[in-house]
Amino acid sequence: GVVLFALIGSSSIPEMKEELEKEKKSLKKAIIIGSTIPIIVYLLFAFAIVGALGKETYEIGALGLTAILGEKMAFLGAIFAMMTMSTAFLALGLALKELFWYDYGLRKNTSWLLACFVPFLLFILINLGNLADFVTILDVAGIITGAITGILVVLMVMSAKKKGERKPEYSIYINKFIAVALIVLFVIGALNLLLA
Repeated sequence: GVVLFALIGSSSIPEMKEELEKEKKSLKKAIIIGSTIPIIVYLLFAFAIVGALGKETYEIGALGLTAILGEKMAFLGAIFAMMTMSTAFLALGLALKELFWYDYGLRKNTSWLLACFVPFLLFILINLGNLADFVTILDVAGIITGAITGILVVLMVMSAKKKGERKPEYSIYINKFIAVALIVLFVIGALNLLLA
């Protein structure tokens, strides 16, 4: 779930499309590069942490570096982890704000407050009630949003293939059997992790 949460970037694609308005042909390349770099960085970070700590790896990997590298290096690792999570929060928060603003017609400031403070307040309430720790929250959020996002993306691609009226910047082939298998996989994965 945490890995899914860290890798969910589909909400950034509309922002990328806006930024690349004059260079629409670069969108595919930007999506591929923007998806590949985080995967490589996360893999390198995970291999470094597990390689250094082995079975002593902490749930939040950077915290375990204190014993090996000292407090200053562990602090840098914690800053790296915080920056990684905050960029995901910013991308998702911006997408949510624009959903409230454009799709639901709320005022810009109201949309901003709903997108930023409601998740923050939920986190505080969950933390104060000792209902879950930070990693568990990320895990559940990743499972739920990862499965829902994955299913919606597959359904949107299938719908766009059938009903799309404009020529897209690029196109991908989608097999119906593979699309249904992906949806089933997302549902089974989410149920399996939530019920475990």
